[in-house]
Amino acid sequence: ATGIAIYFTIWWVVIFAVLPWGVRPPEHVEKGHASGAPANPQLGRKALIPFITAGDPLPNASVAIMHALVDYGADLIELGVPYSDPVADGPTIQHSSERAIARGVGIEQILGWVREFRERDVDTPIVLMGYLNPLEIYGYGRFASEARDAGVDGVLLVDLPVEESATIADLREAGLRQIF
Repeated sequence: ATGIAIYFTIWWVVIFAVLPWGVRPPEHVEKGHASGAPANPQLGRKALIPFITAGDPLPNASVAIMHALVDYGADLIELGVPYSDPVADGPTIQHSSERAIARGVGIEQILGWVREFRERDVDTPIVLMGYLNPLEIYGYGRFASEARDAGVDGVLLVDLPVEESATIADLREAGLRQIF
């Protein structure tokens, strides 16, 4: 039920904040207003960290959705990298990955969207969430340098155990934070 609520929240953002007839957030919206979010002592409040799958619901709206999330209070954006077999995720994220893949979304496009997002916002951290296999196919070194240059701050790989984290040493060496 939570996944469905998040999905409909994202659609609400698309309809009301991204599309031309949309509205902008009220002046009183504060970042980090979601209950249950992790506490951030530096902010003096809880952090709001929304997740969206890159390229879903519409690939050409991804950057606008990211900006809308920040406008509505996001402190960090977790951007999902679509994968054909997302076994560690629930059905909502699985289906969003399927839709994005069906639209041809891949790592190059996602890094391009992060780069475009960074043209207007250099402060909001971007963490890519996904699986090891697409990075292995893309090439760890290539991904590390291109992700860093695009403005990615960190990577969360759900199928990489801590004990095997040496696999992605290239990412750490490029300055990307690894999240477990």
